[in-house]
Amino acid sequence: ELDIKFPETEAEQRAVAEGFRRKSEIGIDCCCGAVDGMLVWIHKPSTRDERVIGIGPKKFFCGRKKKFGLNMQGVCDSRGFFLDVEVRFPGAASDFFAFDESGLKKKVEKEGFLGSAPSSLFGGKLCLFGDNAYVQTPYMCTPWKAVSGGSKDAFNFFHSQVRINIECAFGMLVHRWGILRRAIPMGIDVNKTTRLVLALCKLHNFCIASQEGVVAPYERDLSTIVLDGGCNLPRMDQGDDIWEYDMSEDSVAEVFPAKLFFRKLQALDNCALAEALSGDKSLSK
Repeated sequence: ELDIKFPETEAEQRAVAEGFRRKSEIGIDCCCGAVDGMLVWIHKPSTRDERVIGIGPKKFFCGRKKKFGLNMQGVCDSRGFFLDVEVRFPGAASDFFAFDESGLKKKVEKEGFLGSAPSSLFGGKLCLFGDNAYVQTPYMCTPWKAVSGGSKDAFNFFHSQVRINIECAFGMLVHRWGILRRAIPMGIDVNKTTRLVLALCKLHNFCIASQEGVVAPYERDLSTIVLDGGCNLPRMDQGDDIWEYDMSEDSVAEVFPAKLFFRKLQALDNCALAEALSGDKSLSK
């Protein structure tokens, strides 16, 4: 069973809340899911995509991340297992809007869907835990805003212990499937990208259910991802400088000058270059 479906019975929801309770230092037992949004990085949509979808490329540009993408709303349990995933809106859509239009929101706002009995420890009913991109409601618990100390700040700390599981789930998803660490290839249109992401989320859940760990990427994978601007990673030449993605130039840049590293690669012969990329020192012997 690979379908991603939010638990609908109170017993199933309580089982999810119990997983979060075991992770919480103060035993928060009313969370039945951690929610957040993730930007699925894509290339600028093509003219054909515009005709099919009916909106222009500007709607896909996320001003905060400076990338074109799709807004993916995810809800997970304490293991990082996705309970709900929707990829319906372009990257310019806020997390609040994407969740407000989601099918899950329509479910949880119905009286009695998240159970009627209060939690044994905190007295509140079951609810989702999200960040301040969302709004505090009977079914959504968010942190206090603009606090710097006291009991409200302490609440925010313990709240984050529970909510951060969704960010960890996104991290595992991206780390497990390298295609998500850079822009989805241009040959895959927006509709196919949506189906691709949902398929990867289902496989992610299958791996967790099968207790499969996240395998570290190969050196060749790392070099490809870095050169495509996918994420910050340590240098291949064992230096202390870190690669970073230059948003303004849409290219890979470096905190220190990048040209030195490329000069080193150009100076290597083919065998030594293959050794540097693969880590196999026997190639140069």
